[in-house]
Formats: sequence, structure tokens, C-alpha cells
Amino acid sequence: MKALSVAICAVVSATLIYGCGDDDDDMAGGAGSGGSTSKGGSDGKGGSAGSTSKGGSSGKGGSSTMAGANAGGAGGAAAEQSLCEKYGGEDNVAMVVETNVIGAIAADCRISAHFTELDADSFTHVVDCLSIQVEELFGCEGVSYVGSESSVGRACRSMIDAHQGLGISKGDFDALIEDVVSGLTEAGVEEADINAAAPVLLGLEDAIVEDTSTVETKAACEGGASAGGASAGGNGGGGGA
Repeated sequence: MKALSVAICAVVSATLIYGCGDDDDDMAGGAGSGGSTSKGGSDGKGGSAGSTSKGGSSGKGGSSTMAGANAGGAGGAAAEQSLCEKYGGEDNVAMVVETNVIGAIAADCRISAHFTELDADSFTHVVDCLSIQVEELFGCEGVSYVGSESSVGRACRSMIDAHQGLGISKGDFDALIEDVVSGLTEAGVEEADINAAAPVLLGLEDAIVEDTSTVETKAACEGGASAGGASAGGNGGGGGA
């Protein structure tokens, strides 16, 4: 984990992701280009790993894994394999975002309030759009963030549109990066694959951060704003008020 943090920070100085969202969503947004694959309606994200359903689940309270899918893919004969295929396909990537990544964010008292203060639909929207964003980044076939929508019927907006006026600080952004790395690592994503994705994710900083302060804007950590980390309980666990 320390090696990952060092690698990520090196890219930060040179150049993962706040979800995606509607006007009322903190830390929402999106990246990606291309067509208009849409996820939403009454599909519903959630369920268990390997499920084809997508929608309304916060994914907390458990831990998903990509380790098994990764090991299985090693024996394949494909000359080139997307990260999506390597780690078990679109549904498994989405489940890891919903459980491991969102779980790490929810347990982080430095930034969890940005998510736990959302109402239930807005929280679901953020999780769904973040999942679509990561699926596209991992190269899942047919998935495009642009033009997509969440299971509550809201469009997944651009990072600039979703974060304008929220006053997100560099401290908020850096804390989220740590949580995303922590969640993906817990799920079994290899360090080399995380580092390969890092420049794309970290390149979103300019579209998200409005305040260059390294202090988190909604921290609720005992002992001060920066006293917590990805494993500090804080406000973790909420799925939207």
C-alpha cells in the first residue's frame, strides 16, 4: 500500500475519481468519451458479485474481490486482454466499486460526509455513475460514460458540471485517491494496473478541485481534519440521508 501511495503521489505532482452526479451531488462527475451506453431505468445496481443486476446498492458491509478472476485469466490464450476481462468482467468491476471502493470512502472520516449527506437516490446515482466510469476506464466492451445514466434515471454528468461551485479542496481530492487505491488493492487489482490507470484519474483534478487547500472541507475526524485516513471510522457507513 505504501508503494502504491508513493507511485500515485508521483503522478499527482506531475499531472481517482469523484463519482458522478446531478446538481445536488457532492463529489460527482465523470470522464470518458464515446457513444451512449446507458445504465439505469429499473435495472438496479447491487446484488452479489457476479450478478448481472446493477443499481441501488451502496455496496458497503462486505468486500468483493478480483483476485480469483485475475488468477483465472492468467491461463487464457488471449494475446491482449482488457483490464475488464482480466478482472472478471463488467459486473465484477461494478461490484468491486460498490463494495471495496465505496466502502473505503465511507470508512474515511475525512471525506465520507460528502457521500453520507446525500439522499438515497443521489447516493445511488453517484455510486452507479462511478461504477460506469471505472468500467469504461477498465475497457469493458460497449461501456461509455458519456451519454450514460444511473438506475434512478439521472444523466452522469461531466466532472466540471458536477463539481462547479462545490468548493472541493485538494485535500478532499487527495484523500479520495487514497481510498480508491485502497479499495482496488483490497479487491486484488495489481499495483501495475492501478499505476497504469492513475494518470487518467489524476488528470481529472483540475476539473474537480476549486480550492488548493490541503485541508479536507467536510472532515469529521476525532482530533482534527486530517487525523483520519482510509481506515478511520468517522462518519463511515451511511448511504444517504
